[in-house]
Amino acid sequence: MKVVSGTEQLIGKNGDFNCTQLKRLCSEESATASHTPCTVISIVGPQNTGKSYLLNHLFGTSFRVSEAELCYEQTTVGIWTARCISPSMIIMDVEGSDSGDRALEGTSFENKIALFALATSDAMLLNIKVQDFGKYNAGCRPLLNIIFQERAKLAQRRTKLIVVFRDCKNPDEVKKTSSTVYSTLKEIWLTVHPSDRISPKFDDYIEVLVEAFPFYEKVEYFEQKCSEMRKMLMWKMLSSSGHEGSHLTHTASGFPSVAAKIWDDIQNNRTLDIPSLQILQANHMCDVIIEEIRSSLGKNTNFLALEDMSDSTSPDTFKGGLNALLNSISSRFEQVTNIHVHNIRDKKKEDVVTEILMKFQDKFELIVQNKLNNFMEENKSLIYYYLLDGERHDDVVSDCLKRFDNLKEGFPTQYKKVFQDSACNLEKRVRDYIQQEEYSDKRIKRVIRHSLAKSLATVAMPFLDSERLYYVISSTLGAPRADSRCINRAAPAGFKIVLNQCTQLIVGYRRSS
Repeated sequence: MKVVSGTEQLIGKNGDFNCTQLKRLCSEESATASHTPCTVISIVGPQNTGKSYLLNHLFGTSFRVSEAELCYEQTTVGIWTARCISPSMIIMDVEGSDSGDRALEGTSFENKIALFALATSDAMLLNIKVQDFGKYNAGCRPLLNIIFQERAKLAQRRTKLIVVFRDCKNPDEVKKTSSTVYSTLKEIWLTVHPSDRISPKFDDYIEVLVEAFPFYEKVEYFEQKCSEMRKMLMWKMLSSSGHEGSHLTHTASGFPSVAAKIWDDIQNNRTLDIPSLQILQANHMCDVIIEEIRSSLGKNTNFLALEDMSDSTSPDTFKGGLNALLNSISSRFEQVTNIHVHNIRDKKKEDVVTEILMKFQDKFELIVQNKLNNFMEENKSLIYYYLLDGERHDDVVSDCLKRFDNLKEGFPTQYKKVFQDSACNLEKRVRDYIQQEEYSDKRIKRVIRHSLAKSLATVAMPFLDSERLYYVISSTLGAPRADSRCINRAAPAGFKIVLNQCTQLIVGYRRSS
């Protein structure tokens, strides 16, 4: 076998797909060889069961293996690949399942990489200890269950699932259990795909084979079994090449792009995101706290005080009671202190806070509405003095909105929106008030002009003819420019008396309005 030296990481620890490395690995050969049919072989199984060691002895690859006899740490992280040119193969070493290093993350990542291996491989080796096959976790039951369920959602093609039993005392006898292994795997398939006419059929996707290996310390016997399995794989792959559905891609050069598409589909599959036990415990603990909070609200003094507040309560008083209640709720959630589940705790706490805020939403809206009414009454005089000082209308409105907007400080975002909605109403009311005051001022001016004209006419009549009287009155009241000669000739002695009368009239009108 001719193997390209070295290995490349195809999928990283965090799920990054390294398409560039895979393309480089697949191109390290002649142009002719890169366009020949290529077989994809992968291996999955529990951590530290000798998967990388087996691949190295089967195909002459150089995957990293654990150096210490008693090694409990991960050796393979993600998926690593090697390239065999003759015969043309891509070999994938998949991170072990049931790893303590990923205990906090759940099984999401191991589900995804195992499904990727099953969906992209012509042959997938399931490497397990012979004594573990009937067990739940060590026998990969949860893993097989989820990847069998999701495999049928991807493109249909038949993969050889080769169950490799390790550490067998009598490998030849173990190989005779093929029918039992087939029945067990098919039973797992049927738990997620019931036996009916429309469900995907096990045999359309999976072909089961069984291989058995002795303890690796029996070097010669182990090497003999490797040689036998290698020949079996070559014969199986060559005999199926050219059959419809037997290969995902016909060439090594085409495999990277197709594999990237499949990994993208798998990454977007939320069904594979199974939480860890720690996350499940955090969710349960938070749910218990939530139920305790709900059941104790009827006795919570802060909650009862908020319920008793009337519509005339000031926003600041309401804010004080609300913050006291929310702080007491937050302190209950501080019991969930594990750093790895802070996001769960914070999300659950946020849900409870939202629930509490919804309970008092209507009451708070009435309090804000009442404050809005009082705010208008309290600020009418100030608004009018602004207008007398010649302030622009937009500046007056802006000042009112700013002072009202300051009231929302310290409230939750959900309640700040109530102030924002009320601000629209406030702006309309301020502008209506300004318009009303302007109209009132115009009425006053009309009364003053009428009274002043009447007074001037009475006082000036003995001194002026009708034409001169018109010019005097119009000039005095700010009408178009009058004839200066008429004004100079018509300076009535009682003019100051008339102005004093007009001033008193203005004051009286203001008081009455």
